[in-house]
Amino acid sequence: PLPTPKEYVMVAVDVSEKGTPDNINIVSIHADETEGLEKRARRAINGSRFRPRFENGTPVTTQALPVKVLMN
Repeated sequence: PLPTPKEYVMVAVDVSEKGTPDNINIVSIHADETEGLEKRARRAINGSRFRPRFENGTPVTTQALPVKVLMN
């Protein structure tokens, strides 16, 4: 098994009905060395696509979705 990264950044991100991230808020950083981790976490989220939430078969925006960004 692969080792689990112990350093991570918790973010809250809005996900549009198209699955794109918006309004990325850093909630907490769990690492010994925090310099640059916020920027790396934002870049990781901005480069991601999400499956939007659906209501009655229609995609809708999700607000403040909690995401754990693992750092290695």
